[in-house]
Amino acid sequence: GQFQLPLSLEIVSIGGEIHFYIRIPEDYRDLIETNIYSQFPEAEISQVEDYTKNVPQDIPNKEWNLFAWDMISSNKSPYPIRTYKDFGEAPSTPEEKRITPLAGLFEGMAVLKPGEQMWIQIIISPVREEIPWAEDGRKIVAGIVKRPLSVKPKSIIGEAADVLITGKPVGVEEKPKEEIIPPEMKLTPGERDIVKAIEDKISKVGYYSNTRCIYLGKRDVFFKPKARIIFGFFKEVSTENVNGLKPWIKTFPRVEWIFP
Repeated sequence: GQFQLPLSLEIVSIGGEIHFYIRIPEDYRDLIETNIYSQFPEAEISQVEDYTKNVPQDIPNKEWNLFAWDMISSNKSPYPIRTYKDFGEAPSTPEEKRITPLAGLFEGMAVLKPGEQMWIQIIISPVREEIPWAEDGRKIVAGIVKRPLSVKPKSIIGEAADVLITGKPVGVEEKPKEEIIPPEMKLTPGERDIVKAIEDKISKVGYYSNTRCIYLGKRDVFFKPKARIIFGFFKEVSTENVNGLKPWIKTFPRVEWIFP
C-alpha cells in the first residue's frame, strides 16, 4: 500500500547562527514554498546541503560530545498543547500585544559559541484514516460533559438515620429527577477550557509527530546545562491541566565516551 512520507521541521543553531529547515520529498517543494511565500512574502528560501553531515558521525568521540533526547506528551493525543493562537499570534493581533514564545529559544540559541550546535527536529506525518484519534477525543469530551455526579457513600449510622426520618428501608432509592440544567452548564471554567481545546484540535487534520532535540559541541566548549534552553521553550507550550511536552527520560544517552 501507499503511505505519505514524513516531513521534518527543524530549528538549528550553528555557532549562534539560527536557521529554519524543512526536510521534504522533492514533489512537495513547490507546494511548501507557495504556502510560505503567501504568509511571508519577504522570506528567502534556498535548497542547502544536509547540515547534519558537517559534524563527525561517530559522536561522542575524542573531540566532540552530545546530549540528545526525544520529547513526549504528558497527556493523551486528543489533548492539545498551546499553539500560536494561545500567544496572541493571530494576524489581527496588534504587534504590541503579541507574545512570541520563540523569543527565549532564539536568545539562547544565539549565544552559542563556535563549535556548539543545537538542533530541534519535529518529524510529522498525517494520521491514517483508520486510526480513530478524533473519536477518542469525542469520547473524552462526552465523559467530561456528561459524567455522573459522584455520591459519597453514607455510613451505617447515616443510613439508620435516613430510615428513622423517611421511613424507607435501606436500598430503596427514589427515582432520579430529570435534570433541568444541562450537564455542560455544570462544568467548571477549567473543564470548559479543556472541552473547547479538545474540540478545536479534533476538528483539524491529525499528525503523528516525533520531536528530537540535540545539543552537541566540541569538548572545549560543550556545556551540558545549555540543554535547558530547549527545556524552557517546551515549557512555554505546555499547560498543567491540558497537555504538554516533556523530555522522554528513556531516550537520554546512556553511554559516555571514555578516554583511552
